Amino acid sequence: GGALRDLFGLARRLLTNRPWMAGMLLNLVGGVFYFVALSALDITVVKPIITLYVIVAALLGILFLKEKVTRGELGGIAVAVVGALLLALQGEAHTGLEELGASQARLLALLLVGDIVLSMALLAPLAFRGRRGAHSRELLVSLFSGINWGMGAVYFKVLFLEASSLPEAAELSLSSAPALAGQVLALPSFWLFAALNLVGFGAYQLAFASGRVAVVAPLVMIATLVGPLAAGPIVFEEHVALLKVIGIALACGGTLLLALSKGRKAEGARDGG
Repeated sequence: GGALRDLFGLARRLLTNRPWMAGMLLNLVGGVFYFVALSALDITVVKPIITLYVIVAALLGILFLKEKVTRGELGGIAVAVVGALLLALQGEAHTGLEELGASQARLLALLLVGDIVLSMALLAPLAFRGRRGAHSRELLVSLFSGINWGMGAVYFKVLFLEASSLPEAAELSLSSAPALAGQVLALPSFWLFAALNLVGFGAYQLAFASGRVAVVAPLVMIATLVGPLAAGPIVFEEHVALLKVIGIALACGGTLLLALSKGRKAEGARDGG
């Protein structure tokens, strides 16, 4: 009951906040390009590159806001940029399946069950929120958000593959578009994609409302990679070359290093103040 009241109260405050609404509009535009990338490239390439938004934000702060950065932050930016370049070299073509078979559907179902079990395990301690501090709550809600957001990306990939195999998709026109839309809405993958992203987004906003940005952002970012990096080679049979593995490690490690450096700097500034 308390968690639901918090969520509804947060939604009411956000919907009347103009800067937040402007940010959501920009996120919507970015989301369109993100889903286009997911439909055309390997999910094991797209998801790690998407996490570099932290790097972009840091570079904009340096260039336009004249923010000062530490050596640790510069190191994180450099490592992540090298990782992104390696991933870009691997993103020239889609290496995975063009159509899901029965065996891939079973593997996907196992991943979904794992997501549900892990989500329940993260939510269970929140029932005893009186016994846990704010730090535990921000950790659990952030991981819950990231895990489900990551699986939402997996199911978008599934949705794209299933929609592409529909007869109406082969000869798409204005007259066939309504029929194609109806068939897409009838696919379970569409509703799973929508539900997972909605749950992940709601938990993300709740985590920011009750936690520290320097902690929530990297936790969500890393957790979003769990499902896609597992589904890429296992379900979609994407080729995982050595350079791709190195690129993923560098992109994620550099971004995490930057986020942790920012978090330590923020904590130091607060303690000093």
